[in-house]
Amino acid sequence: GDQNSLIPLWTEGNAQGVCDMGGLPGFLPGWQPAKTEGVGYSEMQKGKVKALYTTEGGTSTPDGVEFLVLQDVYPSKLMESADAVLPAAAFTETNGTITSLERRVLPVRACAKPPGAALSDWEIISKIARGLSAAGFEFNEAKDITKEITGSGFIPNEGVRSIPKTELSLAPL
Repeated sequence: GDQNSLIPLWTEGNAQGVCDMGGLPGFLPGWQPAKTEGVGYSEMQKGKVKALYTTEGGTSTPDGVEFLVLQDVYPSKLMESADAVLPAAAFTETNGTITSLERRVLPVRACAKPPGAALSDWEIISKIARGLSAAGFEFNEAKDITKEITGSGFIPNEGVRSIPKTELSLAPL
């Protein structure tokens, strides 16, 4: 590949895929700019967010958040303070994809069944969206989502993302 490309070293699993799917304030899937920017953590601390739905366990509820929904796999301090907890399945218990650091979308196959009422993240989010009469969440299985992603135009069907890597110019030492 290009020796001048910057490859981020994310601290969380599949953070690249989350960002590519619009999981950052101000961006839609495929890094397309959103018409309105999302609210960041500092705005939450200032009380600009009254309800928060998160899929990551942290240490505490941000100040000003009056109602917290946590969708997570493992117990955490945040889970203890959440108003509602949605039990999520671990990645080893779900079918789907993960995005490598070289930006390839790779299949992931479940090797265990989720415990109790735990569901895949996509199943939980889709059920909530359908309950709110939102369109576009009529998925029956993970491969339906993969088909939508690969048919979206910003990820070629061969599984390699068309989003260019961030370029980094290196001055000679």
